[in-house]
Amino acid sequence: MIDNSTKYSNGDFGGYFINGEQYYFSVTAVYGDRMVAGNTIRCKYVGEDSPELFPAPQVNAVYEDGKLVVKWNRLDSPLLTEYRVVISEKNEKPVYPANGYYDMAYDKDTTSVVIDPAKQYHGGDFEKLTYAKEYYISVTAVYGSKYVAGNAVKVLYLINDQQPDRRIQSGRQQKG
Repeated sequence: MIDNSTKYSNGDFGGYFINGEQYYFSVTAVYGDRMVAGNTIRCKYVGEDSPELFPAPQVNAVYEDGKLVVKWNRLDSPLLTEYRVVISEKNEKPVYPANGYYDMAYDKDTTSVVIDPAKQYHGGDFEKLTYAKEYYISVTAVYGSKYVAGNAVKVLYLINDQQPDRRIQSGRQQKG
């Protein structure tokens, strides 16, 4: 049995096994006067990934200067490629790609995003963010083809993006 919670040392890989990856294994018998290597076999590791390789972001959301800001901790993993901000009206634990994503992929050095109602949401369960509605917001860390969602926070959306009619000036309505 392989214990993937303990880092393997002196090997030719990163120290933790990755689910679905192929590895070579051999057992060497050590005697007082000699060592005898056994056959080498190649196997696919099927098991839990180490959370050290694939950590989940810790997410929160706050209003700052009238803007909704999603924040998360910086993850230090060499396998991290990007982050995706995920919003859902119905799913309490939204994750990319199943629940879409806000705006674009964010660089691995990004740790916060201001939610701008003018920016597009791709593939979600809502048409647009609506004032006074509750949403679940999370951040998914993307490690190549592996996705690890952070905690979700429930947010009451308080950004009123309704623009006043520009034809109304000084209390009088202009024809137009």
